[in-house]
Amino acid sequence: LGALTRSLAELYPTNLLAVDVDPRAVAVLQKDLPNLKVRLQDLLTLNHAEVKLQMGSAPLFVVGNLPYSITTDALISLVKYPGAIRYAQVMVQKEAADRMAAAVGSKDYSVLSVMLQAYTKVRQLYLVPPTAFYPQPKVISSVVELDFLDASKASAVNVETLLEVCKESFRQRKRVLKHSLKAYTQKRRLPLPLRFAKLRAEQLTPSDFLEL
Repeated sequence: LGALTRSLAELYPTNLLAVDVDPRAVAVLQKDLPNLKVRLQDLLTLNHAEVKLQMGSAPLFVVGNLPYSITTDALISLVKYPGAIRYAQVMVQKEAADRMAAAVGSKDYSVLSVMLQAYTKVRQLYLVPPTAFYPQPKVISSVVELDFLDASKASAVNVETLLEVCKESFRQRKRVLKHSLKAYTQKRRLPLPLRFAKLRAEQLTPSDFLEL
């Protein structure tokens, strides 16, 4: 238990924060690593901007094995506070890794692809076979790095608004945006830029979504 945390604690003994939602894991870490900062909290509720200030104001480096059941929400939570994180390296299911790094127009291109690539440079590093775990899962895992981009441009766009627009756009991914975003734009009395009207969500780059 806590193999990754223990290794990191040896490398960064004074400037490391461990976060876990399981009180049993937290208790073990507090007992075995008394000098380690440990927080009992759900990752999805973590405010990375506040953590950045608490840890000394420098952008954060995040490392973790993300629970497969909340992978998408956990990854999107990392980009909700532009400027808070500098770099992240996470292990996820390979299918999720493929969606994270998917190219525009590919079958794996999705809301997750846009949200991560709008704020980071995504790169799959290597695969981890089921035999690396006990008990063995039935899936292959992948270690992925997120190198966060300069937040100055992206920070002008509200992350929650971008997420909402992406979800609406991909909900009917084969329809052009003038149809898939019709209810969204009409409700808010917003015009849809003509250059996007006849395009499908899967044809827009992350930069296009930021502009939209």
